Formats: sequence, structure tokens, C-alpha cells
Amino acid sequence: MWIAPGVVLAALGLGFAARGMLDLGPSLSPFPQPRHRAVLVRRGTFAYVRHPIYGGVIIAALGWALWRTSGLHLLLAAALAVYLDAKGRHEEILLLARYPDYATYRTRTKRLIPWIF
Repeated sequence: MWIAPGVVLAALGLGFAARGMLDLGPSLSPFPQPRHRAVLVRRGTFAYVRHPIYGGVIIAALGWALWRTSGLHLLLAAALAVYLDAKGRHEEILLLARYPDYATYRTRTKRLIPWIF
């Protein structure tokens, strides 16, 4: 019953995260601290959310949990969401310090999931 929606969510989440990586280009880093020559990206997926990679991973994890119809996977997806949200909040402190116009950008976009959160 939940398999088809789970597969769709997992695919959409992975696609959204991958597109976020491509949109970041050379500014992509696994660390919260922006790279030395990074620029503030506000196009592509970043026009809708500030952390599309984190949001895509959360959506994919939720899809996986539905696909597997597993309470444990759902619990792990929730824990991942809490962790990535906290990491995103920490990253935003660093981005505010680096890019003065980040505060304005932050008021116009959602944090993780387009039109929702």
C-alpha cells in the first residue's frame, strides 16, 4: 500500500538533492563552513529552499521508510531530519557571517522543503 508513494518520494528526494549539488557547483562542500571562494547561490533549487540537499535527503529517507513499510526506518528518517535541520541552522550562522545579503535571502525561501518548511 505504501510502496508506490515511497518509491516516488525516494526518487524525488534523491533527484532534488542531486540537483542541489549541481546548482552549488564549485561552492559544494561537505562541511558547513563555506569554501574560501564560494559564492552565495540563489538560483535553481536554491530559489525555493536554502538547503535543498538536506531537504532532498530527508524526503528520500521518508520515501525509503514508506517503501520498506518499516517503523524503524521511519524513526531513523525522523532522527536524520532532526540532525540535518540542526546542521542547516548551524550552517546558516556561518552563512550570515560570510554573506551580508543572506539575511534577506533567508526571508524569501523555506529552509528544507519547498513551500512547506
